[in-house]
Amino acid sequence: MKKIVGLIAIITIMLSMTLTAFAGSIPEDLLHSDEALIFFAEVVCYHPNKENPDIEFSPVKKIKGDVKLGTKQIAYNFNTIGDFDIKVGNVYLFTYFDENNPTDIFEVTSYDTSTLKLKNVEGDMWERFENYLNEGRYLAAEHDRIDKNNSELLVEGGKTLTLSEILGTDNSIVGDVSIHYAEGLDSKAVQIDRADFFKVADTIICKEIEKTDHINIDGFYIVADINNAVYISDDGKISHNNPMLSYVAQAEYMLNSEDLAKLKQYTIPESEQIKLPPLESPYARYIVYGVLLGV
Repeated sequence: MKKIVGLIAIITIMLSMTLTAFAGSIPEDLLHSDEALIFFAEVVCYHPNKENPDIEFSPVKKIKGDVKLGTKQIAYNFNTIGDFDIKVGNVYLFTYFDENNPTDIFEVTSYDTSTLKLKNVEGDMWERFENYLNEGRYLAAEHDRIDKNNSELLVEGGKTLTLSEILGTDNSIVGDVSIHYAEGLDSKAVQIDRADFFKVADTIICKEIEKTDHINIDGFYIVADINNAVYISDDGKISHNNPMLSYVAQAEYMLNSEDLAKLKQYTIPESEQIKLPPLESPYARYIVYGVLLGV
């Protein structure tokens, strides 16, 4: 009997250690899982006092995973990591594995992953998570994920062209190259010196892929002249169609993540790449003050 009790105790301890190790491996699991999502999102609605609490949010910037910016999503299984109160209108850092695991929500100091700090959290696990964010490891993992997914679409023996060749324009044309954001061709454009742009475009390699109707609209347009433009999604797919106007916009080529990053850095200033709301909305405070003052 004593042997059985001892065996049960050993098994219990081992299970406890295993579960603790699993629980403590969240930063590494987020790093190595292609399905894991890390993103910033604005809280749209929050109902903590319902029988089944829920939170509605809209992603505004992605770090890792197939995140759909601008969509509205609801989580019923979620945790706030650290001691803070969720406020509607504020932006938080979210992580997600699958429907069997809670969505974790963090309060942070910045959108800049190289410098952000997690607020109100302690412990080695979250210190590792913060370090991985600061070191760019999650962004590197996202680049690897994109390259792997796109490589599965490559046409065997397909064409390999430079971005300049895909644009198919005469470099002697007068006028700058313009970059438009995902809002469409009517959005504010950044003007790039034509000669400087094509020095970069000549070095960017585009590989032919099986035509796919799935193209992420979180990207930008490059307009070389009135007859030559391409759309480049944020996962490196290239289309001559306008995905904002067509339900069948087809991706025809792809860039690797290194060239995509080079193109983004060269053509679009970081401050202009995405219009982000403040991490803490001043309106949330005004609403509270109004209630307290009876306004």
